[in-house]
Amino acid sequence: TVSVLYWGREPEAPRGASRPGLFRLTHMSLKRCQLRHYPPGIIVEYEHEGGIAARKTIDLLDLSPVTDVSSVVASLKRNEPLLQQAPDEQLRKLVESLASKLVCDTTQEFCLFKPLRPHHLPLTHCAFNKAGDKDGDKLITCSYDKTCKLWDTRTGN
Repeated sequence: TVSVLYWGREPEAPRGASRPGLFRLTHMSLKRCQLRHYPPGIIVEYEHEGGIAARKTIDLLDLSPVTDVSSVVASLKRNEPLLQQAPDEQLRKLVESLASKLVCDTTQEFCLFKPLRPHHLPLTHCAFNKAGDKDGDKLITCSYDKTCKLWDTRTGN
């Protein structure tokens, strides 16, 4: 459990009655940390005193594959009270995992196979079926012209 000191209204203050200058102590407990790959960040799930679940997103926009992970972990623990109770090793593994996913494969090449001209008006939706199904090569597009078209992704027809 972490105790966090907030500046602002007291919890029992009437609605709209701001009392600047009062501190409020809140206890929060960390439940889990999740990764957000793009843009890079950590989603922290925690509970307030009354068992109320909450979520906070911490952006790591400067993270790159060459970033010093130890300094990022130290900065996170210093600046974020909720992460102070997280084990250093676990937090380091999370940040390393996130940084390793930011590597771009520059050896892969792409080319235009076949342009699709599906509709007269702009598309509103596009959906692929799951890979691995017997028909894992289908695509459906929907448009403002109130039409849907089913495509074979291998042939473009």
